[in-house]
Amino acid sequence: MTCLRLPPTTASPCTARHWAAGLLPDDVRETALLVLSELVTNAVAVSQGAQPPAAITLEVAVRPEHVTLRVTDLSSVAVPTAPDAVPVDAESGRGLFLIGTLSADHGWIPAGCGKCVWATLSRCPDVVSPYQEIQCAGSATA
Repeated sequence: MTCLRLPPTTASPCTARHWAAGLLPDDVRETALLVLSELVTNAVAVSQGAQPPAAITLEVAVRPEHVTLRVTDLSSVAVPTAPDAVPVDAESGRGLFLIGTLSADHGWIPAGCGKCVWATLSRCPDVVSPYQEIQCAGSATA
C-alpha cells in the first residue's frame, strides 16, 4: 500500500490524481482516477474550516484481482448514502452515485477521530483493450 498526505484544499484532488496515475494499472486507471477524485473532493469538503487544518490521507493498494482506494479525514461527519436522483441543474451531489456505480464495493468506517472512506475496483488484467494499437501486415509506419 502506498500513501500520500494532502492538505484539505481545492488543489488536493488534482494532486491526488497526478500522484496516483503512475501507481494504477492500465486496466482500471481512468475509472480509479475518477473515483479517487470524488473521494478526495468529498474529504476536502468536510475538512475545510477545521481548526487546526487536518491532513487527508490517501492510500492506494494494487492487487492482482482488485485496486482499493482509501481516503481518511479527521471529520466526524458521517458519509451519507448516495441519492437515488440528483436534480439536473444541481451543482453537486453526484459523487457518491459515481463511486457506487463505478466500484465493485465501497463504504466507510470510523478511523480514530475521523473516518476512512474506501472503494474497491475489480481488475481485468488479461483483457486486451479493443483500442490497442497494432502493426498491420503490409502497412507503412510514419
